[in-house]
Amino acid sequence: MTEKCKYQMGDVILQNGVANANILIVFEGTIQVRVGRKDCNTGKIEDHWFANLSKGACINAYNSFSKTNSSLLSFYASSDTCIVNFINVDKLKEFSKDDRDESNIILSDRLKLIVNGIKANIYDDLDFFPFPSNEYVENIVQKSDDELINERIS
Repeated sequence: MTEKCKYQMGDVILQNGVANANILIVFEGTIQVRVGRKDCNTGKIEDHWFANLSKGACINAYNSFSKTNSSLLSFYASSDTCIVNFINVDKLKEFSKDDRDESNIILSDRLKLIVNGIKANIYDDLDFFPFPSNEYVENIVQKSDDELINERIS
């Protein structure tokens, strides 16, 4: 369901103003988020740094569900090699039609919530979020239940 794309430093991954029907997840490398700002004196659009993203970051999570919304930001590869996984929203919707597990909220219901949220304009226009590095598998320390309880108490 996902497709990987490899970028080199400086390559545009997603340009502001361009609609894209894919959710992007950083698999390897880093991405620089940039925003354009119009200079009041010259009228020229200046490109400014906004944020850095790394492994696990998600881009275009909401705009990908909209035919009219596009990114307000531009995303550039900022490491020698940057690998991004693309999840096509139409394929995700098609996949959700086969979701028959009634024991919990099914994928199709979650997708409907996102689409309704977009229509209601409740999502942030800065359509990206980082993945917390403490959640990487290599950073998770296995602890016993007693150790976890003691940490929470102290």
